[in-house]
Amino acid sequence: RLNTTLAKVQSTAAILSDEWVDDDAMNMYEIKREIEKSSIKHFKAIFFHNCLAGNLETLSEIYTLTDYIIAPEHRLASDGTLIVDFVKELYEDNDFESSVKNFFDNTKNYWKQEYKEYAQNGDLNFIKASELESILPIFKNIASRLKVLYKDEEQRQIIDYISVYTYNVDQDESPLYDALYLVQTLAKATKDSDLKESAKKLEKAFDKLFLKKIEVYYNKDLIDRYNIDSFSLSIVITYHENYKEE
Repeated sequence: RLNTTLAKVQSTAAILSDEWVDDDAMNMYEIKREIEKSSIKHFKAIFFHNCLAGNLETLSEIYTLTDYIIAPEHRLASDGTLIVDFVKELYEDNDFESSVKNFFDNTKNYWKQEYKEYAQNGDLNFIKASELESILPIFKNIASRLKVLYKDEEQRQIIDYISVYTYNVDQDESPLYDALYLVQTLAKATKDSDLKESAKKLEKAFDKLFLKKIEVYYNKDLIDRYNIDSFSLSIVITYHENYKEE
């Protein structure tokens, strides 16, 4: 289930497919399990060259297994050039962070063409994995506060409305919503001081999390509707019944 791509460097390069595109492939729990069982217990970086992988539920499973993560929140537009440009930059013999930042700069103009052609928004994020450690407790506090507010009828209606009508990173094809935008919008709509404070902490935490990012905003309807000018990572919002499904 872990297919080596370069026979001469089996210990450093591999490809796996994910459960979003193949029912027989790996889900996020299996990815973590197989890495922990492998001979490589910790990676310099994990590059998610696939759509919608910049997702907090997914990354929270594997962030302790790597120093860095490269992943898009939106659908990924790539004909393979991203990987070619990435490998080229690694041959320049810079330190790893500089290599990835240079790769982002060098690949951006080509990368954004397909998004423009189809009028879609997109992003690619260079993430310092250890910084996810500081983000997760903030979301725990947010969840606890929302449960308290949800007991109030007026606040419940606000939370329900915002949770449904917030920025969907997959144009309503998947239950994935921009996390920072959601929290900021909830804080503003509920006028709750605790949520406002959490939103400020979350914004600062994301600033530390992202070492580099590239973004495009070609779906003008969505940008104008939500007045969003930057992206974070996605979280899942779906019906309670769906969580009971396998």
